[in-house]
Amino acid sequence: WMITSTCLATPLDCGDILSITNDAFMADAFFKKPEYYNRFSDSDVAKLMAANNSIFILAKTTSNNETIVCGSLHLSLSYNAPSSLADYGEAIGHFSAVSVPSKYGKKGIGKMLVKAAEDYLLEWARKEHQLDSNLRVVMEMGVVDLRTDLFPWYQAQGYVIIKEISPIDPGFAILIAPNMNAKLILMQKSLT
Repeated sequence: WMITSTCLATPLDCGDILSITNDAFMADAFFKKPEYYNRFSDSDVAKLMAANNSIFILAKTTSNNETIVCGSLHLSLSYNAPSSLADYGEAIGHFSAVSVPSKYGKKGIGKMLVKAAEDYLLEWARKEHQLDSNLRVVMEMGVVDLRTDLFPWYQAQGYVIIKEISPIDPGFAILIAPNMNAKLILMQKSLT
């Protein structure tokens, strides 16, 4: 029997984040150059943890009195102020690197991580930007078009395809194997 919950990561969790994310992202290896199979390096995780409005959310499970990290997700937060009194402000969350090792797959951990990210964004919007009727709260993420298995999963969580992200970010383009034509697709969900 397992109990799973979510929490914010601390710097002590960097090793678990690195291990879980790089393991989970081997699913992307078919379209990447081998030198880019790993999603993160130690310094990537440390930089993301130290950045403003940037967090990792962990899923932890307890089994036989042992706590194990069984998933992680990165979330960055931003705010666009209204440009006029008639406009709406916008709190935007962007999550990435949703990672659940295959041995914990199909147990609802990914859904739990996404829901925790959505709840965190709403709470941040309330605290930092006085969530009211003039604030739009949106969660988004980029999904590689070659990972067709992910689209129905995110759509079942309420996300919709918005557009192809263009131009392709040079940091993404360098990862792609020469014989692959990969694109990033923006998916979004309005939380208010």
